[in-house]
Amino acid sequence: MLLTSALISGLGLGSMYGLMALGFYITYAVSATVNFAQGSSMMLGAVLTYTFSQTLGWPWPLALTAALALCALYG
Repeated sequence: MLLTSALISGLGLGSMYGLMALGFYITYAVSATVNFAQGSSMMLGAVLTYTFSQTLGWPWPLALTAALALCALYG
């Protein structure tokens, strides 16, 4: 049971890290510069999702949707 939980958690985290790295790579390949604002936008989305779901007690899909909308407005 512990191995299954670790594998599922590892696949989820690995997928997230892979998508973030892919975003950095595509930005670097196109413009030949590293865009650190992309990382701060990801962190803003994560903090907003956590705040909405844990602090305010919103359901997870609603918290994620609200965080995505606010990040889109942020830029």
